[in-house]
Amino acid sequence: MQRAKRILRCMQPRVNFRLVIRYDGRPFCGWQRQKNGLSVQECIETVCEEICSSRCTAHGAGRTDAGVHAAGQVASVRVPTELPPRKIRKALNSLLPPEIRIASVRRAPFDFHASTDAISKSYRYLLLTGPVRSPFAPFYAAWTPFKLSVAPMREAAGLLVGRHDFRSFQASGSSVRTTEREVLALDVRRGGGLVSIVASADGFLRQMVRIIVGTLIEVGRGKLDPDEVGRILQERDRRLAGPTAPAGGLTLMRVEY
Repeated sequence: MQRAKRILRCMQPRVNFRLVIRYDGRPFCGWQRQKNGLSVQECIETVCEEICSSRCTAHGAGRTDAGVHAAGQVASVRVPTELPPRKIRKALNSLLPPEIRIASVRRAPFDFHASTDAISKSYRYLLLTGPVRSPFAPFYAAWTPFKLSVAPMREAAGLLVGRHDFRSFQASGSSVRTTEREVLALDVRRGGGLVSIVASADGFLRQMVRIIVGTLIEVGRGKLDPDEVGRILQERDRRLAGPTAPAGGLTLMRVEY
């Protein structure tokens, strides 16, 4: 009987769904499937296959690193099913681990692809500052003991807005064809004991946001002048930029199409 049901479902035409996903990145090795640990993508694909009795691939808009969170990750997945979106969402949330929740499910055009169709992505990085490490860091915000001056950080951030070659802000091990990206906005604000850095771009290089944040921290603590960030950008040398900020402070907020 189970085999017959599986055959019937495989005969059904596949439907493309657009999922908006929220997850706590701490237990996972990142979005993308990897051999060295459990990924968010693997969790979603495993549950989709259980619901629809068919192999599937969840294409994510952004390949978040281990420990990075998401409030608005988007994935596209094609599955053979007659279930409406609301029932798929309910079924997914009932089977997924508690650190992953599907915020919404809706039908999408069959050629919709969450990654290649994305126009821009926005990430937020939260920093807790103060002489004593907070017990909440490094869960959803990173901690720095240094007193940060936000004004020069904003000045330096402004130099990174626009289309540039961001090779200086890319981690090693990437195989991208070009390191040019357009940063649409890079905002630095302080409030409620937190420094918030929000970056929007048409795409991001590997660990690009975390390296930018690490560099802005150096500016905020007076180790770098704002103008030096422009020079680092022009030199295209990763060794000149600041350290890579911890993963726990970073959240993928939204994806635009």
